Amino acid sequence: MIKPLLLSLLLIYFFIGCSKPPSVEPAPKAYCGEIVRMYSQNTSSEDGNPCGNNPDVSRQFAFIVSNEITGNEKTFCINISVFTDYSVGNRYCDIYIQESW
Repeated sequence: MIKPLLLSLLLIYFFIGCSKPPSVEPAPKAYCGEIVRMYSQNTSSEDGNPCGNNPDVSRQFAFIVSNEITGNEKTFCINISVFTDYSVGNRYCDIYIQESW
């Protein structure tokens, strides 16, 4: 009697302990949005890169981000270390100026 009960409790614990928690969407923030366009350093301003003529050569990569609350778009001139961490559709937050755009 004790063995089947113990076995049942262990199985229940195993299934509950190994279940994946539900994914929770982060709350919308006024300074975050979805990346809708990316420009590499090799894309010139004539080809549409808004940061293509940036005098700081390391910041000629660009994201265009659509704000998750207002829907407005903002361009971010970024360096390669930030550019390689993201792709189109990812969430990007402006950690320096935490105001809505």
